[in-house]
Amino acid sequence: MNFLKSNKGWIALVIVFLAFTPLMFHFAYLERGYRAVGGEALFPLIPFIIWTFVKTAKDSMRKEDEK
Repeated sequence: MNFLKSNKGWIALVIVFLAFTPLMFHFAYLERGYRAVGGEALFPLIPFIIWTFVKTAKDSMRKEDEK
């Protein structure tokens, strides 16, 4: 339960990106004119990439403060 409380913002962001993924596929289809899979397949991974960058930055700042 503690995990859900401390990460509810990130969980909401993941849900939003997952909800908009079909829309991204539709926009890509409208742009291309045919069905294919491209960069829009990576759209749901964006929150995890952002989370990794934020976590890494916080960890590196914490390590520098310890020095």
